[in-house]
Amino acid sequence: MSTRTLTVLFTDLADYTESVRRSDRQAIRDLIAAHESSVADVLTDCGGRVVKNIGDSFMTLFDSATDAVRAGLQLVKSLKNSSEFKVRVGIATGDIEHISEDYFGDAVNLASRILSKCPVEEVWFSESTLLSMNQAEVAFEVAGGFRFKGFFGDMKVYRAIPDDQVWLPKVVEEAASNDYLVVIKPNEGFSRISGDSVVLLLDCPTGNEELEAILSGLPVISPSQIWLSGYKVPPVDRWNWIQRGSGWVIGTTESIEKEINRLHEQYKMFSSSMTMFFENPTAQQTASITLSLGGLALPRTPLSEVVLSYTYDFKADGTWVNSDNEPILRIEVNPESVRLSALHNNVLLNGRMLQVGQTNRLEHNDVIQSPSGELRFLSFSGGPYAGLMIGGNGEVVPVELNSTIEVGREPSVGGFSLNDRRGQANLRWCSGQRAKHARKGGFTLDRALVGRRQAQIFSTNGTFFLRHLHEHCPTYVVTKQTLIPVSGERELALQELVVTGTSVLVLNSVGSTDE
Repeated sequence: MSTRTLTVLFTDLADYTESVRRSDRQAIRDLIAAHESSVADVLTDCGGRVVKNIGDSFMTLFDSATDAVRAGLQLVKSLKNSSEFKVRVGIATGDIEHISEDYFGDAVNLASRILSKCPVEEVWFSESTLLSMNQAEVAFEVAGGFRFKGFFGDMKVYRAIPDDQVWLPKVVEEAASNDYLVVIKPNEGFSRISGDSVVLLLDCPTGNEELEAILSGLPVISPSQIWLSGYKVPPVDRWNWIQRGSGWVIGTTESIEKEINRLHEQYKMFSSSMTMFFENPTAQQTASITLSLGGLALPRTPLSEVVLSYTYDFKADGTWVNSDNEPILRIEVNPESVRLSALHNNVLLNGRMLQVGQTNRLEHNDVIQSPSGELRFLSFSGGPYAGLMIGGNGEVVPVELNSTIEVGREPSVGGFSLNDRRGQANLRWCSGQRAKHARKGGFTLDRALVGRRQAQIFSTNGTFFLRHLHEHCPTYVVTKQTLIPVSGERELALQELVVTGTSVLVLNSVGSTDE
């Protein structure tokens, strides 16, 4: 029995289960043999020691973290044109226990967990591996922040970048796809830059006066609109550039230009194929009304001597949940502040790029941009709510004139169902018996703050009204940045925000054209 600090590399054969299901016994033997010869030889040649093979997966140990990541890249590249199979690679570094011809330790478990999230033909590795390897020898970027079973908190995971591939950040990809990306090279002129332009500095040197001269020639635009390209970037240059609030596009010049040209050709093809439609002057303009979930309401803490603080995760589909393993961002509400944590590498706060894991205190009217849409934070100086997160996706129902829609956790048939998120993973409890009893009784914010039948929204002669129903759970409207409790009935204007529990509702007018 011995303990050593090593780097663990797991490989996984993509679609292995499906391949086995469709194959006879000899085909399965041939597949495993081909997998073993193709994978094991590459890893061994790169300095690895294969210690376990379970058919569709290899466990390999490396003395060097740098060698392990480079081996993963070499393996993916060697199988790039293979028609037989594709692999994914997960890597972590740490103390490994060798017991009875098997290997144990957190690094083994973490590498396996990372592998389960890694897409096919990619190499992902842990922060422990990043800190152990020579960062100037490997091109890498943050893949995201994740929660893994058996580990605590959010863990950064990194993606190794091959020399023939690039993952353009969402901001740059959209700019290239819609023809407002401006590419600048040293000693070359560039087209006019507008306030909406995204600038990519390609082949520009880092860490010297030439880069500063290029930057001084740019108009005044947000740092988040300026991106610098590089491949194997020295850590000090990467850090200094990030501190400006700008971002990196990690990739070789050839791979970046190839991807930008592909997106630009796609844009030209789409533009040239567009059909022009002219408005029919005889068409009659009408408008439909919808009731939609317009955001997340954030109750102030401490809450009733039960909840001291809590979090909500914003998912890739634009919805808010108590807890998610792959969130885009997280909101934390505590007695002192509302804080935003970026858990994806394309989150901007007021136009400034946030790094994965970075946390910021939110202020009134802060704007958050993410791959899942734009959010705006509205705060209140007092009262029962710390603020509102406006935006995201949720239920939308049509509202017919002279009809009534009931709102609640369990509204009547045809009503609007409010969130009833189960689970307590997002809650941090106060001390004391009251919190203890609430926790044991299944307390959640959604169930405590909103009733089964909470309110009604109805219209009379084209005017909308809000009627509060619940005896204990309040309903509010937002008027001039103030929460006004509703007692009985009140008129409700379009776009006026209704707050109940953790939900923000809004009536919208959606224009349409009828012949």
